[in-house]
Order: sequence, then structure tokens, then C-alpha cells
Amino acid sequence: MIYRTDFKINSLNVRLISPVIFGNIVKTYFDIMDQNEVLLQLQKLLNSNTLISDMLLLNQLPVNSFNAETFHGQSDVIREKRKHYREWKKNSRFHCSLGEIENIRPRTQINRKTGTVDEGYLFNETNYIYDRNKTYCFYVYTKDKKVVDLMETALKVIELTGMGTDISIGTGKIDFIKTETGRIFKEDKQMLALFDNGNEGYQLNLASTIFFKQVMDDVKFIKYKTLRYDGKSLKIVKPPYFYADRGCIIKCKSARPYISEYIQDNQKIFIYTCVFPLKINRPEGKSDGYNPLNQQI
Repeated sequence: MIYRTDFKINSLNVRLISPVIFGNIVKTYFDIMDQNEVLLQLQKLLNSNTLISDMLLLNQLPVNSFNAETFHGQSDVIREKRKHYREWKKNSRFHCSLGEIENIRPRTQINRKTGTVDEGYLFNETNYIYDRNKTYCFYVYTKDKKVVDLMETALKVIELTGMGTDISIGTGKIDFIKTETGRIFKEDKQMLALFDNGNEGYQLNLASTIFFKQVMDDVKFIKYKTLRYDGKSLKIVKPPYFYADRGCIIKCKSARPYISEYIQDNQKIFIYTCVFPLKINRPEGKSDGYNPLNQQI
């Protein structure tokens, strides 16, 4: 089944892509459960084929019109070939914006041992400002409802503490829109009807997907935009990784989650990624991709 959670948010200092959503949930697991129980729950998540989408605007999916034909340059001169490629590509559209405003501000870091700022330790930090009049969401596909129930417990804690880092200065305050019974997650049958886990055709991916080797073995990326993520927690600097932005076009016969362990100074973190494939409605005789909900961001 596919479940959806809706929420309002003011600002974040991270992009809520699929791996980051997972990271915040698992961090909360470690806060409320012992390590052995967390590891057991992670295994359940894998066994139940749990997939997590990026943060999206409610009822609006990424737009990615594409041409299935492969580009073949007609010139051996790189400048001419680049010109031909740009002309071939300009009619396509790849749009995944949430309408956020990017804000860059100078920051300092307090040395916890001395209580002062280390000399020269000034850096720029990017945070994202969101429209409180808009509703955002993310989706979870899983074969085990108990996985979603435990995620819901974690989200209730996150609603009280904040999402991401810098929550002490108000960044990451999130308000989940609950059902009449007080639930954060709700079943989404419309999205389930669009879900495509095994079709031979092209699919629209709702998750930002890290280029792990196992992913590259299982998934063929047709049209995508590559971005880089650099992040850190309070105790560990996370390894940077490259990923395909949400809204990419893929071919995947069987979507599944992937978890990688990263250890630094005896500290361990888990890095998660997946694809979240939806059907692309392609009328017969046409090669363009169409938004499954017929809506644009």
C-alpha cells in the first residue's frame, strides 16, 4: 500500500529528499529505542520493500517531458556537437521546484569546550524558506503497515523537536496535518493506481536516488539531473554523494530500497536510497512523457 503524510513547514536547512527523510526518521529511532531494536526495524524496512519519496507539493508531481530517442551528434568538433545537443534538448522540460526561496547567511560555530567561537570559523549556510499557505507531502510504499506505524511514531517526535539541524534557532518546525482519528499517515489509493513496480516501459521517479553501485546495476536512468549532497550530523561528517534529482525518467523492473553503512571514528550512520516509480502515460505514437496527474508544479 502507499501512504501519504501532509504537512506545513516554514524553513529547512536541508532539502527533504528521500535519503534525508529516512535519516531523520532513523535518528529518531536511535533516540527512542535501543540499538538492537533499531537494527531489527531497519531489517523489517528492507524486507517489506519500503520506498520513500522526496518532499513534494501536495497533488503536484515533478514535470519531465522527454524524448525517448538517443542523441547522435553529426559533428566531430566538440563545439558544434554541443550546439547540436542544446538544440535537440531545448524542447524538453525538467521541472521539480517546490517554490522555495534559497537564503544564504553567514554563520559561526561555538566551540563546546571553550564556549567561544574559534578564530576564522565563519561559513555560509543555505536554508530554504517555504510558503506556509501551501501544503507539502511525501509518500511511503511498503508491504508491512507496522513499518508505517513506527515511522508515524518517529514523525510525532519530530513534530515536537524539529526536522534536520539548527532546530534550536527555529529551523525545521513542521506541522503534520492529521486525519480525524489523529493519524499522520493516510492511505493514498490514487497514487497506488499510478505506482509502477515492474513495467517494461519508462517511469517517473519521485525519489532523489543516490548513484550506489547496486542502484546502477538495477536501474537504468534515461533522463536525469545530477546533484551533490554534503551533510553532517552532530557527531559525524557524512560522506558526500551524487544523486539523480526527483522527477528523473528511469526504467526499473523491480524497485527496492538500498541501505549502506558508513563508519567514522566508531560512529555509524545508515545511508538509504530508493526509486519510487510511477507510470508514465504515453499515448500511442508519441514519445513524450506526461505527468500522471496532469498537473504541473
